[in-house]
Amino acid sequence: MTLHYLSHYTARHEAIISDTAEQRLGNVLMSLAHRVGRPTPTHVEVEITNEQLGKLADVGLFTATRLLSRWQRRGAIAKKRGKILILAPEKLPID
Repeated sequence: MTLHYLSHYTARHEAIISDTAEQRLGNVLMSLAHRVGRPTPTHVEVEITNEQLGKLADVGLFTATRLLSRWQRRGAIAKKRGKILILAPEKLPID
């Protein structure tokens, strides 16, 4: 159990140092989509708020909201109350 937590901490710390906020947010969103997302024929639905997503990606609420709005304008996602619909995952900045 301790090794699991240490591995998780190390990966998060490495991401903070080497990835941009946009990459971290995109990676977290795609990871959630794979683990808990609800696939439909046109999109994948992830039930999460901007604040929760920002905390998971180690970015502030303002930054998370700004980046999500940018992705929505690009057509990568659509936002609904408490949900993010991933429409075009290829448009998200993931590494």
